[in-house]
Amino acid sequence: MSFLGAGILLWVATGAVRLLYNVFLHPLRKFPGPVAARASGWWKTWVEVVRGESWVDVLVELHGKYGMCFQFYRWYLC
Repeated sequence: MSFLGAGILLWVATGAVRLLYNVFLHPLRKFPGPVAARASGWWKTWVEVVRGESWVDVLVELHGKYGMCFQFYRWYLC
C-alpha cells in the first residue's frame, strides 16, 4: 500500500471514529437535537448552503421542536 493510500485510509478511519464518538459517547449526547448536528460540524454548512435556509429560521424551528435547551452543533447547547 502506498503512503497516499495509507494516509487516506487513516483519514477516513479517524473521521468514522470521531463521528461514532460524537453520536454515541459524547457527554452532550443526552440533550435532544438533530442527529446530524451531533455527528458533524458540517451540518450547519449543509443547512445554509445546500438547503438555502437562514440559520436564524432554523434555530427558531429547532426551539419549537425541542424546547429551550437542545444540541445544535457538536459542542453547543442552546
